[in-house]
Amino acid sequence: MKNYEKGLMKIFGGCVGIFILDLVYRCRVRGDELHYLIFDNFTLVLGILFIISLCGIITVIISTWIRGRINDGKCPISKCYSRSFYLSFVPFVLILMFSIYSAVTGFRLFHTTYGLKAIHDTLLIYGYNIFCIIIPVFPVCLFWQVLYIVKRFNYRKMMR
Repeated sequence: MKNYEKGLMKIFGGCVGIFILDLVYRCRVRGDELHYLIFDNFTLVLGILFIISLCGIITVIISTWIRGRINDGKCPISKCYSRSFYLSFVPFVLILMFSIYSAVTGFRLFHTTYGLKAIHDTLLIYGYNIFCIIIPVFPVCLFWQVLYIVKRFNYRKMMR
């Protein structure tokens, strides 16, 4: 790991640690419940830094891993990394299949809808609300896909 990467890891780790300490302080010391209303202005900024820091940590680890593969004389992008790229599309395909299924059988929330309205409602409720906000599956998959494409583009000459 290069010196600037070590520095970045310390900064990113510090941001993650401060966010966790803030949540522990709010839940244990102040007695607040852990829910979305806990994010006031200060915690919101720490939450954004936390997300950026996690993405930065993953990027530094992947860059170090690829550089290590190059130093060992291996192909920079392994087959396992390529498979993980293709597997990151599975949640998108599954939610699309479920929305098409809902268009035929009906989507039931407050009342039953069919067709394009059911596809829209399914994508909005399940795709956006559940898998983007509550459980951030789609943002993580999208970040993984972008990181793979960037690394593949950077090391395309070594892949041949």
